[in-house]
Amino acid sequence: MEEHVSQSINFKNGIGHLPLREGWGINTTSVNATLFGPGGVWIRDVADDGIDFVTDSKDPDPKAYVYWVGNFPQPDGGKHVCCQDVPVEAKGTQEFVPGFDVDYNDCGDDPIVSAGGVSFGSKGNVHSGRVCSQNGYINIATIEADIDLSGLNQYAGWTGDWVNAAFYAVTSKAQPLKGGYCDAEYSAVPFCNEIDFLETNGNKMFQHTLHLAKDKSGPQRWEVAFTEAANTPCWNWDQMIADKDPGVHNLVDVINVDDPFHMQVKFAEDYSNMIITLSQNDKSAVVFDMNEGAVKGSATLDMSMLKESMSVGWWLTPSYHASWSPGTTDPTHWYKDSGGACSHGALCGEGGGWSLSNIKITAESQI
Repeated sequence: MEEHVSQSINFKNGIGHLPLREGWGINTTSVNATLFGPGGVWIRDVADDGIDFVTDSKDPDPKAYVYWVGNFPQPDGGKHVCCQDVPVEAKGTQEFVPGFDVDYNDCGDDPIVSAGGVSFGSKGNVHSGRVCSQNGYINIATIEADIDLSGLNQYAGWTGDWVNAAFYAVTSKAQPLKGGYCDAEYSAVPFCNEIDFLETNGNKMFQHTLHLAKDKSGPQRWEVAFTEAANTPCWNWDQMIADKDPGVHNLVDVINVDDPFHMQVKFAEDYSNMIITLSQNDKSAVVFDMNEGAVKGSATLDMSMLKESMSVGWWLTPSYHASWSPGTTDPTHWYKDSGGACSHGALCGEGGGWSLSNIKITAESQI
């Protein structure tokens, strides 16, 4: 059974490791590694537990994006999904690994796409813009992905604020690429419903939003979360950690944004609910659940519209931009946005970036 893995890896002392389930390293069919920035990257060793790479990069913190394909006979006849001993429970569904097409870039270099992943670059090697999945998905049960926001860490001369790592989807009968793009808010493009699994203000604050409407700026329900990275003079940190209101999630002891974390989006069988869970190591937090409280100002949604849209098809449209970020409106107006030392982080130039990898979609079918 052929399987695919795509993810970013970090190097220490010139060596990086792609971890794979025991036995997958020696059953490699093909592997491709792309270094973020100048330099080369090569395979050093194929081991039972994964693949070691070596680089000649002069970057003090080099990183590469790896796309791996392997063929591994499964003793259970293929009842389990790649790299996790978790059965696919939804009846009548299949697991898909999305490919992507580039929609546009902002800074001259296209986002780097591969099966199951996309990289929007890193410090000094920005690949901002938007991509769109090559397929839409009908009656989705789950979406999973690994997310790396470490490239948005603040550094001298760059706050990392106001840049948005957006992992979202829109509903359309045809691929919403270039002139066919649509969403729920931007007035310059046609309307379609939208799910924002993740929108960020740097790697400091997250927003998770479900839009179900019939026109622009319609009903939406959202929840927010924040990380330790927001503990800077440019954020109202004391207000953040004291906020116990519904729909507010403190991730300080759950997610360390220096390292990748996992996202699972799970839809109820009747589409009456959507639950988003973030996890890292042995810790996890639910950051969106229709059965729990939402941020004040959220609308009551007609969930039958989600069920109807699932028969049309949802397309993944991840992006990296600086046109909007959460944290500037009540009741979670935590970002000071005061200019000077608290100015917006520039999208281009040295900038930063982020990446998605290991994206898997469990759905009834694809378009």
